[in-house]
Amino acid sequence: MIGGGQPGGMILHVLNSSKVGGVEGAVLRNVAALGERVATVFLLEDRCPGGTAGRDFAAALGLPVSEIQVRSRIDRQAVRDLAAEFERLSPRIVHAHDVKASTYALLAAKLAGNGAALFSTHHGIHGRPDGRTRFYERSNIPMATGRKRPSCWESAGPPCIVS
Repeated sequence: MIGGGQPGGMILHVLNSSKVGGVEGAVLRNVAALGERVATVFLLEDRCPGGTAGRDFAAALGLPVSEIQVRSRIDRQAVRDLAAEFERLSPRIVHAHDVKASTYALLAAKLAGNGAALFSTHHGIHGRPDGRTRFYERSNIPMATGRKRPSCWESAGPPCIVS
């Protein structure tokens, strides 16, 4: 174990966000005010050029910020880069926000093997009821948990431990 399960480890938020919305406005602002050891990693997608507003907002709040470039829908190098961040930061908790961030965090945690508890929150999923979103949501739950739909996995509710 690299130290992810040790008391005093940091909380790492993984976001796949190119704008400032509810997650950034509510979650990051509150996280910054708590005074906990916190860091953020933003997955920046090549298909969303110029999408650094979320990252810039977190930095303006004084949160440590890292970014990982995502070059395709399934970018193995980005997963390896995220695993390297897990190893470097040794978080005790990883909280991923949304489907892509949750998927990448789960894969990176398996590679890093640091024992961090994984949480996943899918914000605003009911506001995006298109077919692709429903597919990702349905496929992410069994992959992350090994169960069809755990009761604690709420689209707009509290975070759920997935590992």
